[in-house]
Amino acid sequence: MAFQYSLQSILRLRLSLEKQAEQNLLGASAHVAKLRNDLEQIGAAWALERKRREEILPGGAAASELHFAMLVEATLQQRLAALRARLQEAENNRTRLLALYKAARQKREILEALRQRAESAYKLGVARREQQQIDELFLRRAFLETRE
Repeated sequence: MAFQYSLQSILRLRLSLEKQAEQNLLGASAHVAKLRNDLEQIGAAWALERKRREEILPGGAAASELHFAMLVEATLQQRLAALRARLQEAENNRTRLLALYKAARQKREILEALRQRAESAYKLGVARREQQQIDELFLRRAFLETRE
């Protein structure tokens, strides 16, 4: 009879939960990467706008141009602050999902280790029974040969 693990269905469930946790973690990591990229792009736009404003100041600029430049810079700063807050929230979520993934993986690994132990014990028992049968057969033959 082949080895059958009594907790196989639980092991499959744990594996499924681990894969689901991994997918959630990958999604959260991609979201964090996107927010970081957006933050970098808006930061670059803000630096470019600041440089442009500094270039037009010495040459004399109309008040409307300065007002527009300052308005653009203030808007970019607000967007940067909002993105930083969203990034922090996304990183906290990713950290939480990482902890969930690690816990799911650990639970699956424990069940897998138990399965390997049970299978090893089963194989050892099978090998012992086979050896016992071989020994009994040898003893029977030896006994029969001595009787003749």
